[in-house]
Amino acid sequence: MDILSTLGDRLQEINESSKDFSPMTKAQIKSFGSSIGLSLSSSLTKDVMIDTIKASNEFDSSETKRKEVAFIAMTKEVHSA
Repeated sequence: MDILSTLGDRLQEINESSKDFSPMTKAQIKSFGSSIGLSLSSSLTKDVMIDTIKASNEFDSSETKRKEVAFIAMTKEVHSA
């Protein structure tokens, strides 16, 4: 597989990826919410916590940053190969 095809495939994977909350506990989800600037009540169900996070601008911003970091790491990896 040529380098452009590899880069294209990896970029598509990065763009289609999303934070996976399913294996996380409520405490971990609440901690993640706090890390991006959201305050979540422990009385909320796990699903409501996840929906609240995913609907927030803070999550959108954190996902953009996560994808940027992944893209930079990918390009560094390709350039060092």
